[in-house]
Amino acid sequence: METPLNILLISHYFLPRHTAGTEIYTYRLGMALKNRGHSVQVLAGEDDPAALQPRLWDEDVMGLPITFMAPKRMSKWEHMRQSLRDGQRPELEPLFEHLLDRLKLQVIHIQQLSTLSATFIDIAKRRGIPVVVMLNDYWFLCQRVQLITSTGDRCQGFESSKCADCLLANYPWAVRIFGKSAARTASQKRFNTLMKSLQIADQIISPSRHLKQVYEKHGIASDRILHCDYGFPLPDSKTVPQPGTPLNVGYLGSLVSHKGLHVLIDAVNWLNGNAHLTIYGSPDSNPTYYRELQNRKLDYVEFAGMSDPQNPYPTIAKHDVMVVPSLWEENSPLVIHEAHAAGRPVIASSVGGIIELIKDGIDGILVPPGDVNALSEALNSFILNPQLLTKMSRQTKPPKSIDDHALEIDEIYQRLVSGQPAI
Repeated sequence: METPLNILLISHYFLPRHTAGTEIYTYRLGMALKNRGHSVQVLAGEDDPAALQPRLWDEDVMGLPITFMAPKRMSKWEHMRQSLRDGQRPELEPLFEHLLDRLKLQVIHIQQLSTLSATFIDIAKRRGIPVVVMLNDYWFLCQRVQLITSTGDRCQGFESSKCADCLLANYPWAVRIFGKSAARTASQKRFNTLMKSLQIADQIISPSRHLKQVYEKHGIASDRILHCDYGFPLPDSKTVPQPGTPLNVGYLGSLVSHKGLHVLIDAVNWLNGNAHLTIYGSPDSNPTYYRELQNRKLDYVEFAGMSDPQNPYPTIAKHDVMVVPSLWEENSPLVIHEAHAAGRPVIASSVGGIIELIKDGIDGILVPPGDVNALSEALNSFILNPQLLTKMSRQTKPPKSIDDHALEIDEIYQRLVSGQPAI
């Protein structure tokens, strides 16, 4: 038995109010570490429009103790000022210090800090607490997190002038013109400061090789980033879909534009009734985008609300194929792993870390991101050849279990706590 540790997991948001991949993974990891005998606490950001001052409060969420941290409400001008120093929130630092005094931690594992502050890494290091950072997205490089510009184009990485354009995109024209120099300086400062904080972490982990390579291109040494993909609670067995008409297509994820759901809806409608799409996700993720989706032709589309984040397999098993039509450079989407664990092939965009997870023509089909015709043709290939669906289903392989993954993470913690070098 490894030494029991006091562990703090930090996420920008958390269940049950936020149900994207990072929140779900953080919960699963926390429970698996708890089952290994560790004391696990989660710190998560939360929105509180009524807060006159930053505040902390505690909740129990499905068996894990969570401390939520909310900044004070801000005026539009204060939001603008905050965007110029995005990633650093000095007003939250005293609350974090107070929490560290209370918990007496051996290790801190950061998942995402976008609603909190990158200075939490520096504070922990000054106290001598080992810090592990999981790179779940591009937040350290990109204020918009997904390397998607304000015009919806994929971005190759940090560049102060282009980042300034994104920073100012939602402001009046006068601010965009006369504030460009200040925004460029602020973007460069943000990049320098956040990357410096990331560099001092004891261990950096990337679930995908793609994400690892992007951070390496931005100055993080290759031997500083460990490639270690997620683990998953696995079903007792996988099933093979029974092809029929219409083709049952599933989407499970956030209802936000960079996930490309509008492309999928158009592709399904193009099939004119030979496929039926069921969408699982919260309309609260982006109400404006949700309304835009509902304004499209939806004859063969159903919005089914949230699925169970603890057990997605009954939901996935209702469908013949799952689709991940992302427009951004995805990291390692949970739903692809889960679909394969359930015996379902996946049609997905050939972008980012997705390419590492799907063997094109073997356990799924890769299509160019944003290409409605290519996505329709991929779906139609299962309609025209039902045996292909069965064949691909049998060739899917499950990911590693969350328990095996927790053991990997535990070994990292134990090395750092004992003073050994990072892996």
